[in-house]
Amino acid sequence: MLERGHASYKLLIGLVMALFLVIFTSASQPGAGRTGETGGQIITGGSSATTSTTSTTSTTSTTSTTSTTSTTSTTGTTAGDGNNQVVGYVVLQKIEEKLHVLSRYISGGTLQSTNTDRHAVRLKFLAPYSHTTTPDSTGYWETWTGVSAVAVPSGTEYGAESSMPTLTQETVQSETCAQYLNASMLGFLSGSSWNFYIQRGGSGALSSGQVKFHYYWVSTGRHWNTFAETYDQSYSNGAGSGWNTITLNLDKVSLTSISLDSRKVYGKANLDGELPGDPNAEITNNHFKPWIFRGGHFVGYMPYGSSKDQSGLARTQLQLTTMTDATGYIAACLTTFASGTRGSVGSGTIGLFRPSGSDSNISQSDEAIWSTRWSLEPGGTQSGPGDFTKAPFYTVAPGSGDQMNYLNWQLPSVSYVWQTAYGGDGNPTNNDMWKYYGLCQTSESSHTWQYFGSSWLEGVTDQVFPLTDSRPRVWKVRNP
Repeated sequence: MLERGHASYKLLIGLVMALFLVIFTSASQPGAGRTGETGGQIITGGSSATTSTTSTTSTTSTTSTTSTTSTTSTTGTTAGDGNNQVVGYVVLQKIEEKLHVLSRYISGGTLQSTNTDRHAVRLKFLAPYSHTTTPDSTGYWETWTGVSAVAVPSGTEYGAESSMPTLTQETVQSETCAQYLNASMLGFLSGSSWNFYIQRGGSGALSSGQVKFHYYWVSTGRHWNTFAETYDQSYSNGAGSGWNTITLNLDKVSLTSISLDSRKVYGKANLDGELPGDPNAEITNNHFKPWIFRGGHFVGYMPYGSSKDQSGLARTQLQLTTMTDATGYIAACLTTFASGTRGSVGSGTIGLFRPSGSDSNISQSDEAIWSTRWSLEPGGTQSGPGDFTKAPFYTVAPGSGDQMNYLNWQLPSVSYVWQTAYGGDGNPTNNDMWKYYGLCQTSESSHTWQYFGSSWLEGVTDQVFPLTDSRPRVWKVRNP
């Protein structure tokens, strides 16, 4: 009789707890945007709206908050290109413009089929997500924290690297959206951090615009009591749980740019790259404005005597009028259009360097020639924090599949752009520290060559896309 009574007691406890779990996992607490977090600078702009409930005990809410903070700050700085930027509860890892990418989106209130050949500027995000188990004196806490779903309304697209995830059409925050559900949004889940792409797309040239998306933040858990052999506490109302909304501006900013090489010539090359000799001209470095041959811009090294091309060493210098807005800047990338290589010579590894603010030729702009180039020394030793005259901030190694497509060099996010370690001066009101860019081979003794598009190429009569959209540009992400 005692054994049967004990079994009935456990069954009764189990039924009661199951009822509590159903109640607690069917609602969530109003979210509040965080104002600080370890491991990254928080960008305001995320908002949330949910229904509310009450957790089983006051101590579980504390456990939830602690777990949420430690999990997010750990996960939010572990992946990407080392230039992560926290935006709300998600982490912006990369900005890039590409041709031939995947996309799905809402149009006319209907979820469209996958487009496999989209031109897009896209933001790669990390969605933090974790499942942890923490022992205590009576058993253990099991917690699930992170982003479990993303929803994209009309005007913004959902992208992917190789294959589109399964999307459904849902109403989120009163908007018709294409939604990806990484896990059951409410309940006891398993899973890990994951990536998603938010993008603006089209079939032709892209202009500045805005992206908007919603993501669902989960903070839920339960406690297993070893002595009672049942779950005796639970919560599903951790801080910030529910749908959050992010809106970002994408600014397409043109650059002033010029390529230059080390050879000296008599006379000036014509637009098609020919060098007609002029015995009456002074020997000097060539000025490649407004050149259009193979795109108009180039980087590489063609040693004298190695081929009919006697270019020598070549670089491209680019300049923004201003780098950032005084407020709102989040991150950016420098984009060029790869318009081909030189014969069988490879592209090499191209680094993004930054001249010193005291460089005597800093103001040369698109009038520069080799003798008035910036003082950059790729392959040298970095002299100290913020010195990118010798070591690149970011590198790209174009492959054969990257030709006739866009290449992207990441620029410092707001967490880094003003720090002296990354070339800033520590003054958050000084927005001019990252407006000069030098594209150079990281090894300038290797036989390499890469051509890029230019603003002059865009103006050629009867040109077609993407050559009509091939000038260098910076894509800047900022808060509205």
